[in-house]
Amino acid sequence: MKYIISHRGNLTGSDQKLENKPEQIEKVINMGFDAEVDLRVEDNQLYLGHDFTQYNIEYEWIDNLKNNLWIHAKNYESVNFLKKTNLNWFWHDQDDMTLTSHGIIWSNIGKYFNGGITVSLCHRELPDYILGVCTDEPLRFIK
Repeated sequence: MKYIISHRGNLTGSDQKLENKPEQIEKVINMGFDAEVDLRVEDNQLYLGHDFTQYNIEYEWIDNLKNNLWIHAKNYESVNFLKKTNLNWFWHDQDDMTLTSHGIIWSNIGKYFNGGITVSLCHRELPDYILGVCTDEPLRFIK
């Protein structure tokens, strides 16, 4: 598996106090993982946050970490902003899969596609043909 992606910066399970917190995202990247983050744009300001705006960030923060970020656009304004960049981003809802802006399959929880990233919020055996996993427990996938 090429990518082990920390879901919102989680390491050993969901932790809503740390999810999408910029310092936590930097921590997991410095540990060698990629990170999935939730981006919202409101009034031309960038925020991390799953259900609402939580952490105001600058574009430079994203740009500095762009090689290790998988950005989940959470509202129309974020899609409109991201489509003008070369960042790795996607939008999806309940669909089985979508494509990231870099052409990689991003699948929903429990869906597996050859050469794609699957979302698995707990540790479980995964098929060999996937490209990577986005998980709340990335430490458990290290061999």
